[in-house]
Amino acid sequence: YRCVHCAFGELRRQPGAEIRIRSMISGSEIVLTHGPAGWSAFPADPVFLILPEKRGNCFQVHQTFVDEAEFHAYLAENPELAKQNPTPLSLDEYVEQYPALSLP
Repeated sequence: YRCVHCAFGELRRQPGAEIRIRSMISGSEIVLTHGPAGWSAFPADPVFLILPEKRGNCFQVHQTFVDEAEFHAYLAENPELAKQNPTPLSLDEYVEQYPALSLP
């Protein structure tokens, strides 16, 4: 998959699904797992950046970070994204908002 949003869109309803992502800041692996109780993550509190994509740039605007500090570090390195005032989403917020976030 090109980005976490693409992977989650395809796998979000599949029990047992696992998505492995690398943070663009630290390179740390983040693992999202769909178990009987819903989605969980390791490390436990990842943060998602999900902004509208333009011309297939989903990789740049759909990112997952180990924590909120990495989220803000990524925005500091990408001022054009920071201008959009994105809100860091927790895993629960991302799962809950996914249908609305996927609308064109």
